[in-house]
Amino acid sequence: MKIESYKQTLIIFSYNNLKDIKDKTFIITGANSGIGFEMVKVLLSKEAKVVLACRNEQKVIQALNSLKNEERKHCFFAKLDQSDFDSIDAFIVEILNKYPDFEAIILNAGIFKPNKESYTKQGFRSVIGTNYLGVMYLVEKLKRLDKKGNRKIVFQSSLVARNGKYKKGELLNSPSTKAHTYSISKIGVDLYFQDCLINDKRNKYYLAEPGICYSNIYNGLPKIILPAADCFMKIMFHSPKKGGLCALSLAINDLENGTILIPRGIFHFSGYRGYLCQNPGKIL
Repeated sequence: MKIESYKQTLIIFSYNNLKDIKDKTFIITGANSGIGFEMVKVLLSKEAKVVLACRNEQKVIQALNSLKNEERKHCFFAKLDQSDFDSIDAFIVEILNKYPDFEAIILNAGIFKPNKESYTKQGFRSVIGTNYLGVMYLVEKLKRLDKKGNRKIVFQSSLVARNGKYKKGELLNSPSTKAHTYSISKIGVDLYFQDCLINDKRNKYYLAEPGICYSNIYNGLPKIILPAADCFMKIMFHSPKKGGLCALSLAINDLENGTILIPRGIFHFSGYRGYLCQNPGKIL
């Protein structure tokens, strides 16, 4: 199975045309480093409040220490292990109690390729369990418990999903140590995004792609090639800040429900001009 190519309309978008969000609250999963933390910094520059939803509070504290004191006052930590349904349950209860008026949640957290096979607490292979099943469980839990609705829910997808395929059974059972499994997990996110558009009219759903971006998600590559790969990616790929632009544009600006934003250019290196996609394509 695969996702048909999206119908694309070229638009110009940049950090300069993000609307005013002063004092509004945004939640970002996987927010203590990489693309996630770059999005945090942009939101703070717009005087928004940010909830960093992460597994490790100590790493969040280390990240926040790089910010100004005034910026740190607008940051909040919420524990979330996206690979653990029990953690997701507690996280949803916490954010609905503490931040009932949050504007949007950006589902940025994910893992790429561990060196050894590992499993979630519920027994799923880690990449599928974290990137796909964890995201789906989180959104379903939010839909069930959130009485307010009208949230912006932004899925972070990938170029490899749009051009990827999977065979019957792979969506749940592909080994985490295969790089292709990351693609499969993101195809699952794309499919679930389309399901949400059809079956939930209370919230607004969006899909973003960071493009080919330098990010710490590739730390799962073999250690022997990681230094060379790290150097190559810093030179060739666009920055984590550019990588977060699509998701931020969807979370902040008032775009049509179901909008997809992807970077333009060969292999989607560019981050400051983009394609606005008004429908998610078809499942083949």
